[in-house]
Amino acid sequence: MKLTENKEHLMPRKSFANSPCSLARVADFMGDAWALLIVREVFYGVHRFDGFQANLGISRNILTNRLATLCERGILEQRTYQTRPTRHEYHLTSAGKDFFGVISVMVAWGDKWLAGPEGAPVELRDRYSDQVLEPHVVDARTGRPIRYEDTVAVPGPGFPEELTTHPLYLQRFADAESDAEDS
Repeated sequence: MKLTENKEHLMPRKSFANSPCSLARVADFMGDAWALLIVREVFYGVHRFDGFQANLGISRNILTNRLATLCERGILEQRTYQTRPTRHEYHLTSAGKDFFGVISVMVAWGDKWLAGPEGAPVELRDRYSDQVLEPHVVDARTGRPIRYEDTVAVPGPGFPEELTTHPLYLQRFADAESDAEDS
């Protein structure tokens, strides 16, 4: 079990890796804000340890740990650029590149709800048209925006059979259905 970075509270970090919830699994998988910011830096073109450290102001030991974890989990891959001493660059894997859609929607949400009156601090632009992108999430089958008011959570095919009658999950899915109807 991992310990939290906060040494004042040396409590085991709860793992959600086996949770019957993909959001909990992704949160557990990415780990913390440092992991997201490292991935952001790679999107921005930073690939070397010193660049991450300078841009993020992150300590060497935490950066080393997060880079190793992101490589272990298949988001980044190491590429050797120097052999004496051995030094690596970090690049996105296919899974890491696929994560960009998630990051872009998070940026759009932050621009809408957290940016100051002067507007977005960074714009994402289409490489070919130079138009500012407006990321949003749509259903791939219908093309309709995915909105809270139109969505209900129900057990999927990967939901553990033994939890289908557990009171916590019965209540959770009943509450989700009821909340959707009230919206």
